[in-house]
Amino acid sequence: MIRRWMLLLLVAVLTGCGSDSKSESDSDSGGKEKQTAAADPGKKQEKSGNTSDARDSKTPVSESSSNSRVLTEGNLTNSVDARDGDMNKLKSVAVSMHNYEAVRRKFPMASTGDGRVSKDLSWRVLVLPYLEFNDEYNKFDVSQSWDSAKNKPLVDGQAKEAFELGNGNLICAIKHDEQPETIAKIADGTSNTIALMENPAVDAGKWTTPVDIDVKDGVKLVKSLKKGEFLLAALYDGSVCKVYSPEGKNLKDEEIAALFGYRDFIPINRKVFSPSK
Repeated sequence: MIRRWMLLLLVAVLTGCGSDSKSESDSDSGGKEKQTAAADPGKKQEKSGNTSDARDSKTPVSESSSNSRVLTEGNLTNSVDARDGDMNKLKSVAVSMHNYEAVRRKFPMASTGDGRVSKDLSWRVLVLPYLEFNDEYNKFDVSQSWDSAKNKPLVDGQAKEAFELGNGNLICAIKHDEQPETIAKIADGTSNTIALMENPAVDAGKWTTPVDIDVKDGVKLVKSLKKGEFLLAALYDGSVCKVYSPEGKNLKDEEIAALFGYRDFIPINRKVFSPSK
């Protein structure tokens, strides 16, 4: 009898331990399930976040971003920060001009043997290989004019974007009766002479034509700027600057012209590089 009672007690103890073990196991299982359940939303949220990022990357530029460039009459801008990309593009063209000079021993603007600007095809075509547009350059016949049967269809080619700024203005050279052929010819100093400037008076679609800016027209363009407006320009040293309106600065025409002259020995008035107060 005692033996039977002890046996029943042992069975009860063992049964209780099994139940506790099962409960503990179930508890652990439940905890893991809860942890998994807690982890899943995180994964889903992460996935959702990635999906959102992917969706955002395909979303068109926002209206505020697309309208960041502020334009005024004559394709001029008074927004300084909006034109960083244009400044970089102008810098690239200035560098290409110098690379051409280093290889050919003359600037591309002095494309004829006597230092005159070509009346048939723009210097912009000549620097295409130095702007990584080799394929586009090879399509041109540089011995022919821009409007020849072979060259004219290339006006709308991809290379146009190398000289067209975001506001549609064309990058032009400063034209002289006798172009400086080398850096040594810049008697006034490369940091005191503008080589390139954007031209709001010419459509960028004419980039293959020999259109540029002479000193007289350069003065008119600068004087046409309203207070706070500026034109982008590149000096012969390769640096890029902003030529601001001369309004309120008491600048004479000859002082503005000195920006473009490469051997006039007239000091540059640095006021033109600062906005009017």
